[in-house]
Amino acid sequence: MAKKLVQTYSVFPNQDEISDVVVQPYNSLLTLKRLILNSDSVVVLDNTALNRIAEEKMKIDNPTFSHTNSLVSSVMAASTTTLRYPGYMNNDLVSLVAESFFYYSFQQSFYF
Repeated sequence: MAKKLVQTYSVFPNQDEISDVVVQPYNSLLTLKRLILNSDSVVVLDNTALNRIAEEKMKIDNPTFSHTNSLVSSVMAASTTTLRYPGYMNNDLVSLVAESFFYYSFQQSFYF
């Protein structure tokens, strides 16, 4: 049986607005660490950017949670399309996750 991969989608809070919870940025970082340790792929979405997209691109003056959720669901659907509709490339989560990492060659940076 093939190993199952866990992919998570998380929306991080606004940095522009004042929160009721003082430790909100710390909670976000601690949550991110736990997600990285317990899942194979973590997709982090910024709530400020989602609101900006809703305001500027979708021309919505005051975006609600349903508008933000619609954007998140669009990102989730777009990133997993190749899993639902088999094709030539990226037909499993392993290849999709493997191609989303950035690899840097350290050999080039050590020339003196």
